[in-house]
Amino acid sequence: MPPASSPNARPAVGDTAPLGRGKPVTVLLVASEKDEFSGLRRHFGRFDRLQWPVDYSVRAGRGKKHLLMVANGPGPSLVRSALDAAGAQSRFDAVVSIGYCGALDPALKAGDVFVATAVTAHPSGRRYRARAPETMPEHHAGVLASVDHVVETVAEKARLRAHGYDAVEMEAAAVAGRAEEWQLPFYCIRAVTDGAGEDFVCGLEAARDARGRFRRWKIVMNAFRRPGRGVGELIRLHRRTRLAARVLGEFLAECDF
Repeated sequence: MPPASSPNARPAVGDTAPLGRGKPVTVLLVASEKDEFSGLRRHFGRFDRLQWPVDYSVRAGRGKKHLLMVANGPGPSLVRSALDAAGAQSRFDAVVSIGYCGALDPALKAGDVFVATAVTAHPSGRRYRARAPETMPEHHAGVLASVDHVVETVAEKARLRAHGYDAVEMEAAAVAGRAEEWQLPFYCIRAVTDGAGEDFVCGLEAARDARGRFRRWKIVMNAFRRPGRGVGELIRLHRRTRLAARVLGEFLAECDF
């Protein structure tokens, strides 16, 4: 099933024209983990579960805005599987990559909302334009680097910053590529969890399984191997992801696509 009933009538990716023009709009939100949607609950109320072949899929709505939310794990391969399922199961008017990101620009702080003006798949250099929502609260904007692994060190963040990127994450380029294939508008809205000058000692990348999903028990085990810093890092990360989910929910609730 194609995601839009008339793709040629849709605005091109990067177009700034409003989608709905007062009509109901269905937006597909794509994240890596279901917790990244948690901040939307207070604004959209009930989440209706969908029986899609992915880790997590729900539907919610408020007024003329209807949301489909899907999460299937981190990284480009898993997110493509989520997009395949969404495209086969439903129709929608726009695609939004949401979730957490790491700062590369030192001006970005934990809890800041980052709206990508462009997403670049690194290191290939394939760049996708991203639209800005029609209305939105205060935020930062810039170019997002999309990579296939967790960026854990300050040194790697500095190298990515040297390419002109402002923030980094793992799924947006895959989402943008599929939106382009579908000829649907693409947006990318993220919330910062770690600063440009912060790194991780909990071995997040090493804790991923063969398919790319995080094994949480292994992250905890890695943290306790360095109790002087690892445990504090886990506590900080937990607090920041909760903050990021809340600000994402507040921001998305105010956006018009």
